[in-house]
Amino acid sequence: MRGTGLAPTSRRRLVAILTSFTLVASLMAFLPGSALAASVTGGLAGGSTISLDTTSAAGGTGSWTLLSSQAQLDFASGELSGGIILVSAPFGFEFQPGSANVQLGVCSGVTGISPTTTAATIQIAVTGTNSAACSITINALQVRPTNTTPTNGLMLVTYAGFLPGANIGGLGSVPGAPFRLDFTTPPPSNIGVGVAFNTSVRVSDRFGNQVTNPVPMDQITLTKSTGPASGFVTCATSGNIVNTIGGTAFFTGCSFNVAGSYTVIASSLSGYTPVTSSAITVGPVVSSSYLQFSIQPGGGPANTAWTQQPQIVVKDSATNAVLTGFSGTASLSIASGPGAGILLCDGGNSRTFSGGYATFQGCKITLDGTYTLTATTGLAGGPTPTNSNAFNIGPVVGNRLSFTQSPSNSLTGTLSPLPIVQVTTAGGTPIAAIHLVTLTLTTISGSGTLSCTNNPDFTGALTGQVTFFGCVVNGTGTFRLEASAPGLLGASSSQFTIGSGSTQVVFFQQPLGANIGGPTATGTAGVPWSTQPIVEVRNLLGERLLSDFSTQITLSIAPGTPTTGGPGVLSCTGGNTATVSAGRATFTGCSINTAGTGYQVRATATSSSTVPPGSRADSLGFNITAAPQVAFTTQPLGASVGIVPTGPAGTPFSIQPVVVIRNAAGQVLTTDFTSRVTLSITPGTPTTGGPGVLSCTGGNTVTVSAGVATFAGCSINTQGTAYQLRATVSTSSTVTPGIYVDSLPFTMTQSAAQITLTTYPSVVIWGDPFTATVQFAGGGNHTFQLQRLAATDNGVWQNIPSPSSTFTTDSTGRAVIQYTPRFNGQYKVVFNGDSTLGAGSSNVRTVNVRNLVLLRPTWTGVKTVSVGFTQTYQATARPVPSGGLPGGVARVEFQFWRLTGGTWVKTKSVIVPLNSSGVGTLRYTWNAAGSWYIRAVTLPNPYNFVGSSSVQRVNVR
Repeated sequence: MRGTGLAPTSRRRLVAILTSFTLVASLMAFLPGSALAASVTGGLAGGSTISLDTTSAAGGTGSWTLLSSQAQLDFASGELSGGIILVSAPFGFEFQPGSANVQLGVCSGVTGISPTTTAATIQIAVTGTNSAACSITINALQVRPTNTTPTNGLMLVTYAGFLPGANIGGLGSVPGAPFRLDFTTPPPSNIGVGVAFNTSVRVSDRFGNQVTNPVPMDQITLTKSTGPASGFVTCATSGNIVNTIGGTAFFTGCSFNVAGSYTVIASSLSGYTPVTSSAITVGPVVSSSYLQFSIQPGGGPANTAWTQQPQIVVKDSATNAVLTGFSGTASLSIASGPGAGILLCDGGNSRTFSGGYATFQGCKITLDGTYTLTATTGLAGGPTPTNSNAFNIGPVVGNRLSFTQSPSNSLTGTLSPLPIVQVTTAGGTPIAAIHLVTLTLTTISGSGTLSCTNNPDFTGALTGQVTFFGCVVNGTGTFRLEASAPGLLGASSSQFTIGSGSTQVVFFQQPLGANIGGPTATGTAGVPWSTQPIVEVRNLLGERLLSDFSTQITLSIAPGTPTTGGPGVLSCTGGNTATVSAGRATFTGCSINTAGTGYQVRATATSSSTVPPGSRADSLGFNITAAPQVAFTTQPLGASVGIVPTGPAGTPFSIQPVVVIRNAAGQVLTTDFTSRVTLSITPGTPTTGGPGVLSCTGGNTVTVSAGVATFAGCSINTQGTAYQLRATVSTSSTVTPGIYVDSLPFTMTQSAAQITLTTYPSVVIWGDPFTATVQFAGGGNHTFQLQRLAATDNGVWQNIPSPSSTFTTDSTGRAVIQYTPRFNGQYKVVFNGDSTLGAGSSNVRTVNVRNLVLLRPTWTGVKTVSVGFTQTYQATARPVPSGGLPGGVARVEFQFWRLTGGTWVKTKSVIVPLNSSGVGTLRYTWNAAGSWYIRAVTLPNPYNFVGSSSVQRVNVR
C-alpha cells in the first residue's frame, strides 16, 4: 500500500483507537463530578465505533453489540432511597430488551432492586434506603443503532443526587463497510460539446455515508452509460481511471465529444455497487446565437395558470435563422417582481428544445404584482439569455377563514394567546382582503359566554388578518371559537378549557381499552387484560407533569363494583403500585380473578409532591367473564378472531399451540404436573380439502407442567380450509377428564416447494457455458423457470434464455441446464406451483463472466529480438458492443513487464480502442534490452470480470 506505511489491519486499528479517543475526550467534560455523593465509577466500553451495518433500520442487519466493562453507580449513606434509577439510550440507539445485568452490592437498608431493560431505558426500581455507602453495577448491555447516519450520544443517568450529564458511557456509530459509489460533485446537467467539467465520486456504505478510508485504495473508472453511439466522455486522467484519495476519486478536465443526452457511470475495481449520473444534456456550442421569447407570458390571477404560455426560440445572431438542430434546454426564472412570488410550471421550469423551440405549459406565479421572466440554457458558451416583456399577476379572491392562533387553557377565563383569524384562498394561501369577521363561542362541556373588545372586526387591508383583543369567557368548561364572515367559509379554533381543567389523576389508557359509547369491554377471569391501564398525573390545566418521576399510583377495584358477580381480586405482575416516569404510570399483567359485570378500577396517588395525595380517578366500566377450565393460550399458527392464518401442509406450524388448565376462577393450576392433554383434529373440519393427519414431534399427548401443556413440531399433512384442533383433557385429578376446547380455524395450503440450485463453475470465460443443476426435494416432474439478475436487467429478474422459457425436471425432481452468459449475474429457480406442490423459489447463485482476450502473434517459449525490433500486436476481446447493448469491451490495455532484480515490474501500459470486430492494434518497438513479457488486459467495467491474455515472453538483446 502506498502513502500510509501501515498494513490494512494496522490502519483499521489506528482509526478505531483514534475514534475511541476522540469520543472519550468529548465525553470527559460530562462525567459526574464530586459535588454530590452519587457518582459513576468506570463505564461501559466498546460502543464508540458501532458499524451502521448493524442498524435496525431498513438495510441493516439489526445485530446487537455487547458492551464490555461495567459501570458502577456509587451512593453515600441515605443517597439511595427508593424510586427509580433511569438510564436512557441516546438518540439514534436502542437497548436489547432484557439484556442488561444489574447487580446490587452489599447495601444495608435496601431490601431489593427490580431492573427492567427496554429499548429506550434501563429502569432500576429501588426499595428501601441505604444506611451505608453502597453501589449498583451494570454490565452485559447490548445496543444497536437505529439511524442510518453516524450518531453520538451519552447513556444518561437520572436519579436524585446525580449531576446533570451523569452517564454510564458513550455510544457512537460509524459508517458501515464500503458498499457503493456516490457522486459527491455530480456532472453538470447542461454543458456544451468539448466544454470541460470536473466531477468526483466517493466510496459510501450501503446508506450513502462516505467511507473516508476504504481499504485497500481503490480505482474508479468513469465511462458513458447511455448516449449517442459515437459519443464518449474523456477526462484528463489516462483511461478515465482515478485512484481514490481518502475514499474519493476526483475527475478533472472531462468533456463530451458529440451533442446529445447522456448518463455516465462510475465503477470500482473493488466491485462496489456502481453509480449512474442523472441525465446530462450536451448541446452544440453556438457562440453567435441568442434566445428570444417567441410567445410572451400572458399573466393572470395569482396561483392560476396563464392562458398564454411562454415559448422560447434559439436563433443565429448573424442570420436570425432558427437553429432547428439545437438540443439544449431552456430554463425560466423570475427576472423582476415581488420577492415572495414563485414561478411554477407543469413538469418543472425547464424544457428541451425541439426544432429550435422550447414550449412551456401550466406556468403561474403565486403572488400578485408586475413581473418579467428570464430564459437561459446554462450552457457554457451557449446562446445569449433573454428577458420577457413585463406582465401583471392579479390578486386572488378570498375563499375561507382560518385560525392562525388559538387560545390555550386558562384558569381565569382571559383568553391567551390572542385569537387571530386570517383570510385565505381555497388552497389555504393567505391573501390581503378586507372582510368583517365575527367570533362566537361553542360549548363542548360546561357553560360560558364570550366578550372581546373588538368583536366583530375588519381584517387588515394589507394582511387579510384580524387579531381579537381582551377576549374573556365568563364560565367554566371546554369550548372552541367559531369565526365567520359574509361570503367566506368559516373556521373553528382548537378546543380549550376554562377553569380547573382535567382531574389531576387521569386514565390515559383504559383497562381492556374501554371507551365511552363503545361496546362494554370484556376480559376473562385470571387472564391479563389485552390492553393494560396507563395513568397520568397532570397540573390544573390538564397538562402532563413531565418532570414528575416520584408520584406513586396504586390501582384497586373501585368500591361498589362489580354490579353483579365478584368480589374479585386485582393483581398486576409488576405490583398494584407503580411510580410514574415523566408523569406517567404504566401497569403490566393486570387481571381480576373472578367473573363480574360493571367492574371499575380506581387509580389513587398514594404519595406525591406534585399533586394532592389521595387524588384519584375511576376507570370506565368493563366486564369479566368466567374462564374455561381448558383453553388455548397460544392458537395454532397464531390464529385470532377474524383472521384465518395459513401454513403449508407437512410443515410444522410457525406458531405451535399451548394449552392451559384452570380452576373455576380462571387461574392457571400451577400446582398441576400430572394432567395430560391430547390434541386432535376437530371433527367436521376442515370444511374443504382433507382429511389430514395431525402429528407432533413430542407426540399428540403432553403432560402439563405447572398447568401448561406445550406442544412442539405439530403439523397436518394434507391441505384443507378451516381446520380446527381439539384439546381434550384425557387424564386429570384436578379437573373433569374429557373436557375439551376447540381452537380458532386455520388453513393448510399445499406443501411449499423446497428447491436447491447449484452452479458450476462460479467464474467462466466469455463464450463458455456453466452448468445449473436443479433439485426439487421429494422428486416429481415439475415445470419451472430459470431466472437471471444482471447489471443490464434494471433490477428486474429475467426468464432465460427467453421470456417464455420453461424447464421440466425428471421423475426424481432433477434438471440439468447449460447456459452461456454474457454478463456477471445472479441466478435462481422460480416455481409457480402445480397440483402436487406449492409455489417456491430456490437459493440464489452467482456466476461471473471474465472477458475473453487473445493476443497475437503467439509463440512458444521465449522469443529473442534485437533492440530496435518493431512488432505489430493485436488483441481480440469479447464481448463486442452490438445492437446498443452495454457490457462490450471498447478498449484494451497492452501491458509490458520487465524482469528487474529478480522481480517482474510493469514498466509501461498502452490503452488502445477496439474496432467494430473487437480488435485492437499496437505497433511497438523494443528499445530496451532485457527480459520482458507482454500481455493484453481489459479495463474494469460493471458487467464482466477483467480478462487477460496469455503471457508472451521476449528477450531483447
